[in-house]
Amino acid sequence: MQAIIKSISPSAIHGDLLKLVHLSNSFRMVEGALPLQAGDVCNAQAHINSITNSDARKIVKVRGHVYHMGKLVIEVVSAFLY
Repeated sequence: MQAIIKSISPSAIHGDLLKLVHLSNSFRMVEGALPLQAGDVCNAQAHINSITNSDARKIVKVRGHVYHMGKLVIEVVSAFLY
């Protein structure tokens, strides 16, 4: 079995992704959604919620959604220091 995994980070974050420092991740299973099974094919979408600038850093918050058979099953919220 071959697994293909792609990042749900939006392409709108330009620059060297190796400079990202992962701050946090949270996952929420959507109420009523069935748990994912091995072999399920899913699609993901993500968008930037906010970008906070300061003198020394930029914090990027991203919200992503994972879909199985066209139905939302998981919401992911991540924050990165850039």
